[in-house]
Amino acid sequence: MDLKTLREKRQKLIADARELVGAAVNAGTPLTGDDKDKLAKLRADAESLGELIRQAEDMEAEERALKAAPATQAATATAAPSDDSFRRYLQTGELREQSLSGAEGGYTVAPDTSFYGRVVSAMKLYGGVESAPVTVLTTSTGADLPIPTDDDTSNVGVLVSEAGSHASGTAITLGQTTLKAYLLSSKIVKVSWQLLQDSQINWESFLANKFAIRLARGMNAYLTTGTGSSQPQGIQYASATGRTCATGFATTFAADDLLRLFHSVDPVYRNANSRWMMNDATALIARLIKDGDGQYIWRAGLVDGVPDRLLGHAVIINPDMPAATANLKPVIFGDMSAYFVRRVAGIEVKRLNELYAANGQIGLLAFLRFDGALIDAGQNPVKGLVMAAS
Repeated sequence: MDLKTLREKRQKLIADARELVGAAVNAGTPLTGDDKDKLAKLRADAESLGELIRQAEDMEAEERALKAAPATQAATATAAPSDDSFRRYLQTGELREQSLSGAEGGYTVAPDTSFYGRVVSAMKLYGGVESAPVTVLTTSTGADLPIPTDDDTSNVGVLVSEAGSHASGTAITLGQTTLKAYLLSSKIVKVSWQLLQDSQINWESFLANKFAIRLARGMNAYLTTGTGSSQPQGIQYASATGRTCATGFATTFAADDLLRLFHSVDPVYRNANSRWMMNDATALIARLIKDGDGQYIWRAGLVDGVPDRLLGHAVIINPDMPAATANLKPVIFGDMSAYFVRRVAGIEVKRLNELYAANGQIGLLAFLRFDGALIDAGQNPVKGLVMAAS
């Protein structure tokens, strides 16, 4: 089944769902039990097809990028892959010391014109933090970047009589969070001269894309759970505790826990930038929760590009979020714009011509400099759900 057919099938499901709801609205009557079941199935089927379509579109984009890559090889390559590559699906096959032997690169050497012409890579979800509306700062140097903060929320205006004194008061105290520039490496990949000459693959272009995904994978892990000590501070690690599950809820949670977490965040931080964040296994727990009327509290996005929602706010699936396990914090919620990501320039891809020349190889690697921190002036813009002890 091609993409066009899949899209048409999904649009039909969405149209059927809208027609079912519209009929009930026009009649002024609630949905029957059968109608509710039918609607739930239509939405679930539409969501499943939407995910399949997105994966197929990502694969097509990867194929177009590889086919469009230039065939020439520069002595020194500096590449800055687009930010879109940080929000696609990762390709997990790692390549070390590429050579003419099969698994190390030889499978890409064409014995005749029937060779397929590209490497088929495994895929797995990566990313998450930068899918949220976080604040991204790009600087030209890696000098310390101070972010000033202020918490004046305890001060309120007071009534003063006509001849009263305005002299007394409280000084405003400023705080500061400093963003640094930690170096993240893709690790060196060694490629033989013979492979570069004989392979039908443009290895520099292929590895540049591979490096971008490796770096995105590593970057997201630190931006999620980094401790902030000699490494970035992750948004999950920095989030305050908004709700701790009751005894007996060490590996699952209830609708009440999500509601209590939601309302533990000050209303000013429950805004257009607010998001839920969890991994896919935790999302399944949330998706299975029903309200008192037997309806799922999770709302699937029925339109392309519209994310699923929970209690009115979009959900970000982040594979680096912890599992729902005793004492861990698998769900966070709040104003994601309070999390700052600092990048220094772009990704640098380097070709090392001399380092492995004695072995008939060149080395390729990429690196970037970055940092991240939750800029919390004192009122906890992002909070988390902590599981009960086992």
